[in-house]
Amino acid sequence: MKPPEDCTYITSNIIVMGFPGIPKTRKLEGHVNNREAIAYYLETRHSKHYRLFNLTEEEYDDLLFNSSVSHYNFTGYSAPSLGLLFHILLDMETYLAEDPANTAVVHDFTGAGRAMLITAAFIRWEGWLSSTHEALTMCLTRRNLPSEAMLPSQLRFLDYFESIMNGEFPPPIALKLSRITLSSLPAIEGGACCPVIEVYNQQKIVWRSYRKGSRTRGTVSPVKTNETIVFKPDVPLLGNVFVRCRHLRENETLTTLFRFQFGIGFVKLFKLDLEGNECDLSMEMPSDFHVVLDFLPMDV
Repeated sequence: MKPPEDCTYITSNIIVMGFPGIPKTRKLEGHVNNREAIAYYLETRHSKHYRLFNLTEEEYDDLLFNSSVSHYNFTGYSAPSLGLLFHILLDMETYLAEDPANTAVVHDFTGAGRAMLITAAFIRWEGWLSSTHEALTMCLTRRNLPSEAMLPSQLRFLDYFESIMNGEFPPPIALKLSRITLSSLPAIEGGACCPVIEVYNQQKIVWRSYRKGSRTRGTVSPVKTNETIVFKPDVPLLGNVFVRCRHLRENETLTTLFRFQFGIGFVKLFKLDLEGNECDLSMEMPSDFHVVLDFLPMDV
């Protein structure tokens, strides 16, 4: 029986695909999976021996899939925290080990970034290939995806995972984010940009540079392309960190410029220096764009 168009066998017991059906929370471009067709194929080809691993924020009725769905909410992040990543890998490993006939069906919205990250990490975790990079290359090739399907933050977390697999464990330390410096922002309105920074830690927002109506953070100054702007969050961070930069438009709506995700334990020499190709961009940035994060020890 031929699998549906979007179902790709990465290995004999791992399938990757996009969202099974039409999501309620996101508009998909191009091919959209038919939920009933996916369910019919899985029930026919892998009856009672499959489980879906849902890597999206949207849960769905799993009755069609024999109530065999594990939901993992990334809460809008490009990559899971390392703790969640290992939890997913252990869940997949346990399920596949229960019966040689079992098949894991991994999906996000498009069967690309998140699904490729988890599948590549699992292949490396099981020792089927000797490096995460090799595993990712295989996954992308079999899924017929370009390397650009992966966001920089997803590649960063795969590098973290590879380091851990090689015995290099990040120290469980907290650092104080003392400064964020942005250089060479795009000219969006009136030849300038009005940047707003948001910092999330452990899935909660811990600092934002703009608060409407606030005495100290109620305004945003325009920044020209050749200028540099510095923010001073002075907030403690531990583990998984997500930073988003948005432009405050004249009508007071916010447009995302870029975002990125990183792990505090992997920060070297109290500094994280990222170029445009190391951020998850939502629009084109100048070639000399930089974002630099400076940290201090917690006892300073």
